[in-house]
Amino acid sequence: MPKLTKSLAETLAAITPYENDSDFMKQIYEQQSPVGGLPPERVASDMRELKDLGYLELFQYQGKIDSFRLMAAGRDYRRNRIGEVAKAVLRYAFQLLVGASGGLVVLLLGRLLA
Repeated sequence: MPKLTKSLAETLAAITPYENDSDFMKQIYEQQSPVGGLPPERVASDMRELKDLGYLELFQYQGKIDSFRLMAAGRDYRRNRIGEVAKAVLRYAFQLLVGASGGLVVLLLGRLLA
């Protein structure tokens, strides 16, 4: 699973409720963004990038994108990213704990031998 940029992750989260909604794409083509705060050009561009990364599938009708469907990676992106961050935090916390306990052992040995 490739990591998304902050911009692509925001777009993915914003468009998720509009999965399989053909009115969503009609609004994009009419230059009206159904997603608050995101310009329609950015939404369309980000959707193409998300498709290329395997996060969503675009359906076309008469040469125009009619709707989209999230792939498994798109549906689970947020949960998977949280899991990856939690693993990294726990790994570094464990390393810190091991280092601190080793330092404590050295300190105690130094006091016993002094």
